[in-house]
Amino acid sequence: IHLEKKKKKKKKGKLAIAIGATPYKCPVAPFEVAFIADDAFRAAGCRDEIDIVVTSPVPWPLPDPAKEIFTRLMLEKGVEYVP
Repeated sequence: IHLEKKKKKKKKGKLAIAIGATPYKCPVAPFEVAFIADDAFRAAGCRDEIDIVVTSPVPWPLPDPAKEIFTRLMLEKGVEYVP
């Protein structure tokens, strides 16, 4: 990701992190990528111009105990989940 170019252009963009199939080895990995991207875009000063979306072929890819935690974190960071 070329953050400097994105920062200079100030265009609206979207980062889509897609889960292709379930089950997969590390259920939290797509969400970790979204949170790391959120931090990187904020540090570069362009987070307001970029929507971050995690998508999956199932209603929710994580076990129930994790849903509340990850839902709260996604809300705090402005990350959207689309099944």
